[in-house]
Amino acid sequence: MLQDIYPAQLKIEYESKKPYEGAALIAFNGENALLRQDNDEFFLPCVSEFYEYREKMRFLFKINDEDFFLLDLDDECPVPDGCCFKDMQYFRRAKPQYKAFAVVTALHINKFYTSCRYCGGCAAKLKHSESERAMCCPSCGRTFYPQIAPSIIVAVTDGDRLLLTKYNSAHNAYKKYTLVAGYCETGESAEQTVRREVMEEVGLRVKNIRYYKSQPWGFTGTLLLGYFAELDGSDKVTVDESELSRAQWFSRSEIPKSDSDISLTNEMIEYFRNN
Repeated sequence: MLQDIYPAQLKIEYESKKPYEGAALIAFNGENALLRQDNDEFFLPCVSEFYEYREKMRFLFKINDEDFFLLDLDDECPVPDGCCFKDMQYFRRAKPQYKAFAVVTALHINKFYTSCRYCGGCAAKLKHSESERAMCCPSCGRTFYPQIAPSIIVAVTDGDRLLLTKYNSAHNAYKKYTLVAGYCETGESAEQTVRREVMEEVGLRVKNIRYYKSQPWGFTGTLLLGYFAELDGSDKVTVDESELSRAQWFSRSEIPKSDSDISLTNEMIEYFRNN
């Protein structure tokens, strides 16, 4: 999966560290990240290339002992020679993988900083905390932290069969087969979300819900929680057409092949295929 970057290791702990010239910089314009390409690999710019903007840079994290800093660019900022912007779809397959994971994680943090600028209580302009990854209100004292949305992914099985779905294009642009998924609602356990989402999206009941694995998914600011669940009762599918265009049972031998290995969804599909 995307976060599986061993032997590299993400060290997410916040440090009150100033940018320095040789450090790696992850620079965004909206949801596009700045990079250089060389054959099959990409490279991030250095702090030194935007040193006049250093007061706007924030420490992100380390990968091993390499520091990464963040800069949010506007349309007027000049782009260094050889650099270009790439949208987030590029980083699903980009190499090296540890840097792709760094960019996607940085996107999640940047969305927090750019959307959390004013206090929701008193409307005062927020300031960056110097001791933690947070925004602080100098007026009423509130502290705001990055938001992480828990979401479930469910592999619904019936013996040798797996239920695969496709999104309605108006709901989600992803076009390949996927699994039932949805966000946890207030007051729900993850297991309750599994039951509700399966019923809402495909009209099925499930039992024997078993946790599989989790994945941070910075593309959407989500923590994905993967579950397997067995069909309980009728296998007749009723598709929620506002979200899905298709839901279909596949035997192990019929499951479509995928050329991607970065997502929890694809890992779970392959796990079912091979076990």
